[in-house]
Amino acid sequence: MLNWRAVGWLPEQGPDSLPNDSYGFEQADDEEDHDDNRTVSPKMPSSGRDFYFIFYEADQDSSPWLKVIYGKMLQMETDETVAVLSAELVVRDKRGGMFLTCDISSDELLRYARMTCNDDGSLRPTLSNAIGNPARINAAGKGGFLFLDEVHVKRSFRGQDLSLEFMRGLFRYLGSRWSLAVSTIVPYDFCDSRTANGCDYEPPMRTDEERARLCRHFARIGFEQLTARGWFLERSQLKALSKEDVAQLEVMTPLPEYEPPRLSHQLDIKLQEVAIDASVVGYGGEEEHTQNMAQLESLLKQGANINTALGLHFAAGASADGGTRWRSVALERLLREPTCEIGHMDEAGCTALHVAASVMSEKACRILLDHGADPLHRNIGDGDTENATALEVNQANVAIKLRSREDYFHCRGGTYDRNGQRQTVVASMAECRAGYRACTELLEKADAARRAQLDLAEVLIKALMYSRTLSSHALCLQQIHKAVTPPHTREYAPASSV
Repeated sequence: MLNWRAVGWLPEQGPDSLPNDSYGFEQADDEEDHDDNRTVSPKMPSSGRDFYFIFYEADQDSSPWLKVIYGKMLQMETDETVAVLSAELVVRDKRGGMFLTCDISSDELLRYARMTCNDDGSLRPTLSNAIGNPARINAAGKGGFLFLDEVHVKRSFRGQDLSLEFMRGLFRYLGSRWSLAVSTIVPYDFCDSRTANGCDYEPPMRTDEERARLCRHFARIGFEQLTARGWFLERSQLKALSKEDVAQLEVMTPLPEYEPPRLSHQLDIKLQEVAIDASVVGYGGEEEHTQNMAQLESLLKQGANINTALGLHFAAGASADGGTRWRSVALERLLREPTCEIGHMDEAGCTALHVAASVMSEKACRILLDHGADPLHRNIGDGDTENATALEVNQANVAIKLRSREDYFHCRGGTYDRNGQRQTVVASMAECRAGYRACTELLEKADAARRAQLDLAEVLIKALMYSRTLSSHALCLQQIHKAVTPPHTREYAPASSV
C-alpha cells in the first residue's frame, strides 16, 4: 500500500512521527544473537546526497523463497529518519510453489500473486494483455516478484518527491533481483489503523481526487494500473516523469465499499447459528441434532428469512467444519421452504453453491445442483476468486485448503499435533484430496450440462424467431422451457448415492 498522506500520530508520539514497527530489524542490532539470515545494506546516498538509505533484509519464516525488506531514509547531516518503507520479495520458480510461498506471509500478498501470476510465476492473461509486448511479458514472468507494502514520509519533509527517491533507492539496492512489482496505491494515514487503540483522531474521508493524485504521483516512476486497486511496475519500464507528464493520466478508482444489509430481525440472526448447528452432529450426538432441527423448524415457522440470513450459505459451509459429521437434512429442509431462493447471493455475489464448492463438499454441491443451482453463475468478489463460477472457486481454493496438513485440520475444525497423529493426518489428507477430485468432476459435469442447455435454448429461440405459425411458436416455447430447467439427475448421480 503506497502512501502519500502525512503519517498520523499517536498522542505520545506527536504529529510528525513515523510508524515505530521496524519488523524486529532495528531491535536485533542491540542483540548479540540475531538471525544469521538477516542482512543490512551499507549507507546508500540519494541522488542529491542530502539523504541516504539503509535497507534490512531477512528470510520470512526461514523460507529462502520469501524475503522481508525494511528500509529507512535518513537526512545526511542529522541522521534523522525521514521516511520508512516495507516490502516483500518472492523468488519465483518455474517448478511452481509461488502461491504456497506467498501464503506464508499474508492474504494480501497471496491475492496479488494470484491476480497477476500463475503458480510457476509466469504471468496470467490479465497482466499479459495489459503489457502486450511478448519480450516484456517473458521478462516480467521470471525473477523476483516484489510486493511494495507501505511507504511513509514525515509531514515536515513532504513536497520534495522523497517517496519516489526512496523507491528508486530500493530498486537500486535490489538490482536485478526483481522483475515485477505490485502494490495498492491509496492515501492512508498511520493513525487510521490506530483509532481502536486509544487514538481520538478521526480519519478523513479519502476522495477520488486524492486517490487519483497519489496514483499519478507513483505513475511518474512507471507504475501502471491493472485493476481499480492494483498497480504494477516492470523493471524494464522504470521511468522518471514530471508532474506535467502524468497530469492528464486517467485513473480508475474503486467503487465505494459494499455494506451488506444488517440483520434487523433477531430471528434471522438466530437462524444463522442454528443452520450450522443443525447441519453437524456434535458431541451431544443424534439427540442434540434432533433438537437443533426442531429449533430450525420453529424459526422458520416464526418467519425467519432464509435469504437475508444466508441460511443456505451457512448450512452448506458447515460441511467443511463438520467433515463426516455433516448432515444434509438442514440444507434440504431450507431448500423446501417456499421463500428460499437457490440463487441468493451474499455481498461478494457468491451463491450457496460457491460456498459448497470452496469447501469441496461434493454432497452439498450435488444437493444444490439437484435443486436448480446454476453452476455457471459468476460472483463479483475480489482476488483469487474474482468473477468466478463454483468450479473455478473450487479449483482456486484447493491449493490453499490442501497446502499443508495443519491447514487441512484447521478447515475441518480439528487440531494438528506436529509430533503425533501423523498416520491419521495423512489418511485424512488423502480423503480430502479424493473429495476434491469428486467435487471437481461433479461440477465439471454440471457445467457441461448447463452449457448444453443454454446452447439448445439459443437454437430454439432462433427457431422461434423465424417460425411463421402459432403452433410452431407454442412448440418452441415449450421446448425452451424444458431446455432451461435444471439439469436432470441423470446428468450426475443423485445426492442420496454419495
